[in-house]
Amino acid sequence: MSKSGEHETAAARLRPPRVDELAELSRLSLRSKAVHGYGAPMMAAFRQELLSSREDLEVDAIAVAQTEDGVVGVAQVSHTEDGCYLEKLFIEPDAMGQGYGSLLFEWAVKAARAGGASEMIIESDSGAAKFYRSMGAKPAGIAPSGSVFGRTLPRLVVPLG
Repeated sequence: MSKSGEHETAAARLRPPRVDELAELSRLSLRSKAVHGYGAPMMAAFRQELLSSREDLEVDAIAVAQTEDGVVGVAQVSHTEDGCYLEKLFIEPDAMGQGYGSLLFEWAVKAARAGGASEMIIESDSGAAKFYRSMGAKPAGIAPSGSVFGRTLPRLVVPLG
């Protein structure tokens, strides 16, 4: 990783997001979430939780995956008193299956370790849980949705020891 926080691979480079990209990162997250087949009412319910904000930039570790065609993914890791969380990992629908999710997940694990975490908690969309398990996350029960009352999410944990 360079001093600027950038990390390059053959296909994409990881870099910190810019303030002027926040709206587009929010739209990317919504497009990515929509691949799981949610209708308009559910997507509206998820909207607030999927927005990227200036506060996120100030408080959390965030990386975007960029190719020569533009930004193809975003990941966000938070460290709170309750633990270390993978808050977001979203890939442009056209770019799914090309390794960008794995690249961002590996970055997230490094960011969690760099923050001193012993584990990274993922409260995953049901449609994404298989990916996280393939990356080494272990089932750890369920968690309430932050967007939809009464909905639960698979809770996964990545041991970082």
